[in-house]
Amino acid sequence: MAIESTKRDITRMNEILSVLIKYGFGNFVNRDLRSKYKIFSKVAPEAKEYDSNTRLRLVFQELGTTFIKLGQTLSTFPNLVGYDMAQELAKLQEAAPVTPYSEVEEVIEDEFGKPVDEIFEDFTKEPVASASIGQVHKAFYKNILVAVKVQHPHIQETIATDIRLMKKVAPYLNNVDTLKSYNIPAIIKVFEKDMRNELNYTIEAMNAVHMKDLLKKDEVYILIFILKLQLVVFLQWNFLME
Repeated sequence: MAIESTKRDITRMNEILSVLIKYGFGNFVNRDLRSKYKIFSKVAPEAKEYDSNTRLRLVFQELGTTFIKLGQTLSTFPNLVGYDMAQELAKLQEAAPVTPYSEVEEVIEDEFGKPVDEIFEDFTKEPVASASIGQVHKAFYKNILVAVKVQHPHIQETIATDIRLMKKVAPYLNNVDTLKSYNIPAIIKVFEKDMRNELNYTIEAMNAVHMKDLLKKDEVYILIFILKLQLVVFLQWNFLME
């Protein structure tokens, strides 16, 4: 298992560094990293058509969920990354992945131990919303309209791997003169804590209960089911009926 994990890390690190080089950030990938992970990539011709902010957004977009989430997070701190970069990274809000219904169905059936059509009277296969961590489907549960929130399959393992590799690269990037002021290791540390909280649907359920208490006078009702404390959360609001 450890060997498989090491191979996976090496493959993923190679991908991360290669994408950085592809979009013109090869100066951040020093000789030690290139040698250790056997990087031979070159800058893609099309990368020269974009400014640095666009190229960074494309790096995050191509590397997938964890990096998209990091970019989305950084976009909320224009005082740290600058207004122009924050505006560009904000475009990643539209880059959320969508898990095919077949995989969503598999997650739900694994949790309940029965087919989806035996759990819900109706289940909308197309998500009504999708974000970096999970997506939401409408369904009817005992004739009640509910929102079913499902994490993207394997998202926890993917994010854990990427953050582990970010930590390895951060010290190298922090030695680059133009990046020292960002304190990248500290950014990754805060990002890791935020991601742990966001992946834990128990915390989300607690927030929903708190919201229920705050809005009880407004007749907003919330019904919560949590499976394995992480994978699926069901919420029911009266305004879903509208």
